[in-house]
Amino acid sequence: MMSIPFRLSFSYWTYFFYGGLSMPWWPIWLSSQGLSEVEIGDLLAFERIFIVAVSLIVAHYSDRTGHRRKILILFAVGMTVGYALFDVATVLWHFFVIAAFSAICRSPLIPLSDSITMTHVRREEAEYGKVRLWGTISFILGSYAGGGILAYLSDDIILWAIVLSCVFVVVGFWVLPDTRSEGVAPHFTAGIRLATRPIFVLFVITVALSMTSHTAVYVFGSLYWRGEGISEATISFFWAFGAASEIFVFWKGAALLKRFGPIMLIFSGATAGVLRWYLTGISTEIWVLTIAQALHAFTFGAAHLGGMTFISRIAPKELLTTAQTLYTALAMGAAMALMTPITGRLYQMVGPEGTFFVMMALAGSSSVFALVLYWLWNGKQISV
Repeated sequence: MMSIPFRLSFSYWTYFFYGGLSMPWWPIWLSSQGLSEVEIGDLLAFERIFIVAVSLIVAHYSDRTGHRRKILILFAVGMTVGYALFDVATVLWHFFVIAAFSAICRSPLIPLSDSITMTHVRREEAEYGKVRLWGTISFILGSYAGGGILAYLSDDIILWAIVLSCVFVVVGFWVLPDTRSEGVAPHFTAGIRLATRPIFVLFVITVALSMTSHTAVYVFGSLYWRGEGISEATISFFWAFGAASEIFVFWKGAALLKRFGPIMLIFSGATAGVLRWYLTGISTEIWVLTIAQALHAFTFGAAHLGGMTFISRIAPKELLTTAQTLYTALAMGAAMALMTPITGRLYQMVGPEGTFFVMMALAGSSSVFALVLYWLWNGKQISV
């Protein structure tokens, strides 16, 4: 009999192996199909619009019915089919139509799986950081696998590697515990009331600014570094090293949260982002970029751990899935959807260096909002 922590960890392992393949290397495949930087940015932003809209609808359905695992399996199968369909895309509108379908299927995967995990965390049956770190480890392996494919095989193979990784995602969700919510969620307006509470709005703005500061490296990092003559093996190392830096944060997550609290972890991520994007903007020296990537431990790892914990502490139990989805959809989805096409145009207008300096400004703004959030939050759950 598989333990709860193992089943949760395995689902993260399978999903983030897909993430390690797709995040660094999917723009490379799109570029190999003839899409420009602006078209790639627009396509990725277009996907996020669907992710935001559909994830909120699915989250509300999940809270009302209690179903999570069945939805995850169904949508993971759809994601697999969606990526396979990209093989028949020949003109730009084909890419957008298929991207819409693929995004719809991906939309609930992270928030629903996170909500299952946080349910067991609340029951003290698992520790989020120690479960989530296995996703980080598999992301590292996925990014190295993608780099190896590009170094020794053709760019076209990336697509089918991603499709195969999606099959494993289905398996990962299949072994999840069938942990259901109580299926007694309030009316849809309760989610709207939650989303419009001032403290929740401030939290979303704070995290959104911090997370969107990653847009330049997520969308154009591999393309930029490859264009500067950096090898695929070294680019794989950058992505893997950045992900590996999260492991300590997730492993020591409980101790860090006890000592500093969730908002200070968010603050640490934002302030580290100022330094990270400054270094990334001023140099393509390997040692400088290695230091910059190490800061991912804070810019994503600490900030995400803080954000997830903050949500679990302020959200009413019956709205946990909705709250998790609002966090993901607004702070990462909608904000990223807005910032991605802007980043594509910035990249063309001011170049990579100027674009990373804009990312630095976003992170700096997030650190200011985090201090305001720390001052205003009374530590209590939101009442809706």
